[in-house]
This record gives sequence, C-alpha cells and structure tokens, in this order.
Amino acid sequence: LCACGRGVDSDVFATVPTWEPLASLVTRLAISPIFPVTYADSVTQACKSHRTFTALRPKTEKAMKQCSKCRQVTYCGQECQKGDWKAHKKVC
Repeated sequence: LCACGRGVDSDVFATVPTWEPLASLVTRLAISPIFPVTYADSVTQACKSHRTFTALRPKTEKAMKQCSKCRQVTYCGQECQKGDWKAHKKVC
C-alpha cells in the first residue's frame, strides 16, 4: 500500500466522536470489484450519507448539487451539501 491514503478515513467515521483518536491509524485503499456494479444507490440512500460520487449517480435522478471545487461528489440539495462540508472539505 502506498502512503497517500495513510491517515485518511472514508468520511463515514467523521461524525462519530470516538473515532478521532484512531483516525491517524486508518489507511484508505481502493479495491476494485471482481464484477462490475450494475446499479447505483438512489438519491434517498445517498441522503443518508449526504453525498454520492458523480460517476455513480443514476442518470434518471433529478439534477443534484455538485461540489463546485472537486466536482466529484453530488448532493440532493443545499442542506445536505452544507451538512457534509466539514467532512468533505478534508478530502475535496
């Protein structure tokens, strides 16, 4: 594993107060699936975590707010975008 992901969490734990002491021990890595995913989460599911990656967004969904800085994540609305900014700005 390269060091570029060392200490970078997946943002899921950013809202868990007890996670902070362990954050420096985390290593982010990407593992490609053996088979391609044939579906993507809906907007309702994405709202649970505030965001979804632009490339995975279903084309049938209504227009979503895109991060104007990295353009890699989308949000169902301004409220979700604001709610996620504290965690997202670390990786944006």
